[in-house]
Amino acid sequence: MSLIPGQLSCIGVGVAGGTMSVVQVSRPRGGRGAIRVEAAASIARSGPGPLTKSDAEVLAGVLERGGFEGTRVVLAPARGAVCVQPLELPPRGSGAPLSQIARAEMARVLKMDPNAVEVAMWDVPPPSRAGNATHVMAAALTKQAGDEAAELLQSVGLEIAAIDVRSLALARAASPWLEPTGVSMLIDVSWDGVCIMVVLAGRVVFEREVDHLSPARLCGAAAERWRLEPETIARALTHPEWPHAGDIVRLAGGAIADFVDALTPEIARSAAYAAHRYPNAKLERLLLAGAWAELNGLRERVEAHLHVPARVVRALDVAVVSPRVQSASVGAGSLLALGLAMHPGHGVSAQEVAA
Repeated sequence: MSLIPGQLSCIGVGVAGGTMSVVQVSRPRGGRGAIRVEAAASIARSGPGPLTKSDAEVLAGVLERGGFEGTRVVLAPARGAVCVQPLELPPRGSGAPLSQIARAEMARVLKMDPNAVEVAMWDVPPPSRAGNATHVMAAALTKQAGDEAAELLQSVGLEIAAIDVRSLALARAASPWLEPTGVSMLIDVSWDGVCIMVVLAGRVVFEREVDHLSPARLCGAAAERWRLEPETIARALTHPEWPHAGDIVRLAGGAIADFVDALTPEIARSAAYAAHRYPNAKLERLLLAGAWAELNGLRERVEAHLHVPARVVRALDVAVVSPRVQSASVGAGSLLALGLAMHPGHGVSAQEVAA
């Protein structure tokens, strides 16, 4: 019998570069009260890319020993597995088969047969001078990728309740900090890349992957220059309490500054795109998430460059955290998994924020 006094969610599993973040939450019975993180973990992977058999086995072991309950998971696959694109479709009143058109268009983008992809979409506010077309964001996942993930998790006794879009899960978790009517930007800084998202009135209206800038490349460049292992650089930059962190951070200071200086214009470019599409909606806030969101100088530099308030959002900023959960497991890198656990169809969220 469960000892947790509330409605338990499915287990949110977010795959991000070389780690998996895992979160399970509850809400008091009756649906009122704060969401509470009941269990959380950050799990090291052997490397980036799709889930592997080893990943699934390690995940199952952590769930069994780490205070998680149940076997149903909401999964966000590795970066790049889901293709997200803005689409302009016929008016809803036209009688046109919008879902079929969206599937065909996303299959064209992926250069695949429409029957080989799964597509979901959500309406977004039309840009200025848009006419009467239906504007949506569409997300596509190949059926093969979905089936392979399901088979891997089934092989270790787990079941996929849903596969979610990363940007939707992040916006869902960060919703208390998003501007309710204006524009917010949400920046996910993960080991293998950066995703820049624009959120208007709670809806993700744009996202862009910046794969050529990543902490992995940053650590690789610093390691080559100072003849250290990239893993050593990464540990120093993400674990400031480590005894050697201070010395290594000072050595890598130039590489960190180069990374931040290169990323800031990319964020500004996305902000300019949002201003062009929605000239009447002002950019009010910038939120940073992901395991590398607290990289030295990133928040301050972005805030100064865009003249917009910026903050790092952690899972512990959004939800109450059980005393048995370690604080290191509910940082900025766990926000994705929190949003997955809040999935409206399989979690405890009372309202879907982004779709």
